[in-house]
Amino acid sequence: MIAFQFQLDFGSFRDVQRHRSTFQRMPLLTDELGFNPRYLSQLPPALQEKAQQYLAGLQQRIASLGLKKEQQQYYLPMGYNISCELAGTLPSLAYVCEIRTSQTVHPTLRKVAQKMSQYLMDTHQIKLFVDMSEYAFDITRGQQDIVSK
Repeated sequence: MIAFQFQLDFGSFRDVQRHRSTFQRMPLLTDELGFNPRYLSQLPPALQEKAQQYLAGLQQRIASLGLKKEQQQYYLPMGYNISCELAGTLPSLAYVCEIRTSQTVHPTLRKVAQKMSQYLMDTHQIKLFVDMSEYAFDITRGQQDIVSK
C-alpha cells in the first residue's frame, strides 16, 4: 500500500474519489484551507477582486447561520480546498495516474496526478503511460458528457 496526502479543491476531489480501487476518506468541506487560487487566477484582475469579496461575504453569511460544520459544507462552493489522502496498491495507483494525467482532466487534479506519477516512477522504477506536459486548453474537455448518444 502506498498513501498520498495532498490538498485539492472539492470539485476535483469528486472526480478522483470515483476510483474505487483506492481508499479515500470523504472529507469535510470547510473554508479553512481557502479557495483554490487556480479558479481566481482564470478571472480578469477586476473580477478576481470581486470574487474574493464575494467569498469573504459568503463566509460571513454562512457563519451567521449558526450551523454545524457538517451542515455548512452544503453552502460552500466546490472550489474550496480540502485535505485528501489517497491510498492504494501500486497497480491501482498506476491506473489512477494514467487516467488522471490526460489533458481533459481538471488542471488542479491533473497537477496532483502528475506529482504522484513522478513519485511512483522515481521510487518504484516503473514506466507509466502518463501525460506530464504542461496544461493546454483543449476544447474536447468541454465536450465531455455522460449522456448516451
